[in-house]
Amino acid sequence: METYTVSYARDGEVETGWVIGRVEGDRFVAVVEEGSSLRELVGREGVGRRGWVWVEEEGEGRNVFAFGSEPRL
Repeated sequence: METYTVSYARDGEVETGWVIGRVEGDRFVAVVEEGSSLRELVGREGVGRRGWVWVEEEGEGRNVFAFGSEPRL
């Protein structure tokens, strides 16, 4: 991950994150909505960390990012 940001809801809870990174030299932008990955973004530095990115199968076809050891492709 090269950079990231998060947005907060009015109640102070983390709502959504956005990540910019590279896969095989190509830059991507992805949304982060999964709870444990959002907590990772606010709990410790994310720049330089690795995670998983995939294209959403349903909905808008967005790129989605999450931390974890299991591939979700």
